[in-house]
Amino acid sequence: MAAKTHEVALADLVDADEIRITDNLNREHARVSDPEAIRRLATWLGEHEDGWYVPRDGVRIVRLRLNFYRDDKTMGSVGLGRKYLVAQRRGTFAQRDAAPGDRAEALAILGVDDPEE
Repeated sequence: MAAKTHEVALADLVDADEIRITDNLNREHARVSDPEAIRRLATWLGEHEDGWYVPRDGVRIVRLRLNFYRDDKTMGSVGLGRKYLVAQRRGTFAQRDAAPGDRAEALAILGVDDPEE
């Protein structure tokens, strides 16, 4: 059985007013509330809306998550792995292959160091 392709909308994360960067155990690494950084990251994510799929055995667990909030309410999250991205939006999980450097680029947009480096 092949993995099911899935449409994941990410550009609307531009409406977030805070991104909480955590590990997979929800331990906080950083918070970003700069509207320009959030806008730039949402634009970058919007350019990565294709290629998402739901593996038949479930999405991978990532150790670094970007948790998006608006008025202290969760909007979803995007996990940054070294070889894949994982999204959780509106109760659905999906993943896509990441290009080399995607994780570093996303963190650079936010002005945050990689906690695993």
